[in-house]
Amino acid sequence: MIILAILILTGVGMIAFFLFGPKASSIPAFNKTQTGGLTGSEPKAVTAVISYAASQFKISEDKVKMVSAEKKDWPDTCFGFPIKSEDKKCEKVVTPGFEVKVIVDGHNLTYRTNAEGNDIMVAKGN
Repeated sequence: MIILAILILTGVGMIAFFLFGPKASSIPAFNKTQTGGLTGSEPKAVTAVISYAASQFKISEDKVKMVSAEKKDWPDTCFGFPIKSEDKKCEKVVTPGFEVKVIVDGHNLTYRTNAEGNDIMVAKGN
């Protein structure tokens, strides 16, 4: 009888979670295309990408031109990249973040990040 009650309560709890649980993305909407520097209204993750790109090229942040920044819900903690490495483990959990496209020293680069901007990966560049 106790096991039946636990199964019923667990099932009800799971249904309630899926119906009323947290939304997949809790970061504010931000989809922006601009030609130039930052405006000051960008999320922390976007400014973190600018800083990261500047440090990688050893230039000042004002030399990094943001082309676009789009809010994304990545399918995992590796931002959708097929990573197979001992150093990085990918968890299959929706991860809110951004895709930020910049031009640095003539190179078009795309970065993917989590919502906080403390995990940044280069998607592609030329």
